[in-house]
Formats: sequence, C-alpha cells, structure tokens
Amino acid sequence: MAIYGDVASELPSPPPSYVPSVLPPLSPTPLSPVLDPANSGDPTTLTRNLLSLIPSSPPLPLVIRLMFCLKPVNDDWDLPEFPYLHPDFNEDPIEFDLDYAYQLTSQPVADDIPLDVLQRFVDRVADAIGPKVRD
Repeated sequence: MAIYGDVASELPSPPPSYVPSVLPPLSPTPLSPVLDPANSGDPTTLTRNLLSLIPSSPPLPLVIRLMFCLKPVNDDWDLPEFPYLHPDFNEDPIEFDLDYAYQLTSQPVADDIPLDVLQRFVDRVADAIGPKVRD
C-alpha cells in the first residue's frame, strides 16, 4: 500500500544513533550603549522613546503599573477609555467595607489625585477595619 507516494508496507530504516557533540563557545555581543538601560544615566529613556512612537500613548508610570502591578479585568480592555480607568475615590457609598475598598484598588490610581482624597480613603479603610483589639 502506498500513502502519499511512499510504500507503507516496508519498515523505515532505524534512525541513526545520537552522537553528542560539543557546542561551540558562546561569545556574547554587548548591547549598543543606546539600547542598554543598565549603562544609561536614565534607564527609562529607551522606554520613553518607544512610547513616544505610539500615538496617544499612556504615560510611563501608568504603563509600569499595568505591566508589573495590576492586571486589568478582561472587560476593561475593550472600553474606549482604557488604559485611563481610575477608581473614583470621591464616590461616597452608603456602606463602605473592605470588599468595596478592595474593588477600588483593583485599578491604578490617577497620578493627579489630591493627597486629601487619598487620606480620606485611608481613613475610611481604617474605620472599616475597626480598632485594634489586644488579646
């Protein structure tokens, strides 16, 4: 019987046995100083230059938060205002609990949020936790 032109009734010859060989030594090539953030006075220069190539790119601090700190919810990716989705710390829910505080911290905080708004949020979290109880 032939499959795709090869005779299938004959057994293929066994593959040759493996003979290990020595790999040639690696000679690493150094990065160009322009591309090497470790040898740069400002390690963010390359990243900022790459971001500047993207039209209406987000600022570097927001990119860092989204890459290393927070993973956006899958539904957030499709929203037109993404990646500029920030929690509204000025909203005053009827019942502030730790679950609500956790939901607020699932998005990056805006860079221009006033300190008093953050302090009010921290105070509300502390109130939701309650006083320290000694055992």
